[in-house]
Amino acid sequence: MTVVVTGGAGFIGGALVRRLLDMGCRVAAIDDLSGGKAASLPHHPQLTLHRLCIGADSAPQVQAIIQTADLVYHLASPIGVNLAHSARFDVVESILGSGTAVVAACRKYRVPLVITSSSEVYGQGLPRPIREADPVALDISPRWGYAAAKLALEHLAAGLYHEQGVPTWLVRPFNIAGPRQRPETGLVVASFTAAAAAGQPLHIHGDGSQVRSFLHVEDGVDALTTIAFNPTLTGRPVNMGSETPTSILELAEMVRRVRGLDVPILKTPLEDVFDGGFTHAQIRIPDITLLKSATGWQPKRSLEEAVRDGFEEIEAGTKPTLRAGGTRL
Repeated sequence: MTVVVTGGAGFIGGALVRRLLDMGCRVAAIDDLSGGKAASLPHHPQLTLHRLCIGADSAPQVQAIIQTADLVYHLASPIGVNLAHSARFDVVESILGSGTAVVAACRKYRVPLVITSSSEVYGQGLPRPIREADPVALDISPRWGYAAAKLALEHLAAGLYHEQGVPTWLVRPFNIAGPRQRPETGLVVASFTAAAAAGQPLHIHGDGSQVRSFLHVEDGVDALTTIAFNPTLTGRPVNMGSETPTSILELAEMVRRVRGLDVPILKTPLEDVFDGGFTHAQIRIPDITLLKSATGWQPKRSLEEAVRDGFEEIEAGTKPTLRAGGTRL
């Protein structure tokens, strides 16, 4: 198979590229390297990296790359709650522009498409595991511009399947963690491990009682390769994540324990985050019954493994870059 992976030099994209190469696929990775790193990809005769910003201006190049593909994974996207608040226009424009270009190419050449949406579409979450049919975020708060753009892309891809007959899969990942995740995105596991490795405090917003679940990136790649070509999951949202709840305070304590360092934990009142404009999501855990029942997939790796793998990556030579102001959740 020939597979195109947009965002292929990023955290999840890079892990997916490596897995596809191990499976014997020819892979074309598209990445503008604004967040991804070419050095994170292997030198492999079956891999081609196209340094390209996906959008209206590059649509002909995108179509030329996708034209000969058997499958496209669209992972390219800005990421991080910090960006959603500080650069709402650019974030929404990027998600819509790149998604429209990829969907149009898949429509023109009838290439099956897997898109990654986000658990952010569920907004502030629910006090129970969230099902795909649960309500999504629709208000105009800064945080949900990212979610709204992801939902719009889901609608495009659903139309590609239901009206154009091109197979699509709409994946909603919940917090993914593991090696090669960039702490400067503000993603909490990478931010905590980078801070601890540098002997710096772990910054928590609020009291740390916020609850999330964390999926090891290799389990996420297992799911992404399992979902593709599964006919029972086409054209509908599918949650992808772990069902194990962990509070942010528990995560911070785990990071300190794994590292063996007593770095301080600093708590910032929520009303002081983004000058009081931060929209808080207290609990967000996925119900993954649909994915498990359709494919037999289930997570195999623990959050502690993801933390340890992150530390090992740092110790192997990656220099963490810490973003000022702590971690956005």
